[in-house]
Amino acid sequence: MEAMWVPLSVWRDPTRHCLGAVPRLAGDWLFPAIDLNGVPVWKFTYRLATDWLGLLPNQSPIEQAGFKVACRVLDVLFSQGLKLKRGWEDRIAQPGADERQ
Repeated sequence: MEAMWVPLSVWRDPTRHCLGAVPRLAGDWLFPAIDLNGVPVWKFTYRLATDWLGLLPNQSPIEQAGFKVACRVLDVLFSQGLKLKRGWEDRIAQPGADERQ
């Protein structure tokens, strides 16, 4: 284990941030990371540090986050040739209504 001081200017430099493969992880998974002296800082540590330093882009409200992810998943499925059977529906639960319909 190693600890080092990293100037804030390094963290704030957008050219230092990238999407990179994780060593010893199978597949084509890419994660946001920053290289610090040949060692990638990624995953939880990267997210924690960038959030704490206020470097993350503005996040949408939590209610919209799930919808955006669902749309991205659909885009991937469409790119694989799958067809849409039904579009999205906004459903607001009514008191006493059965939500399993």
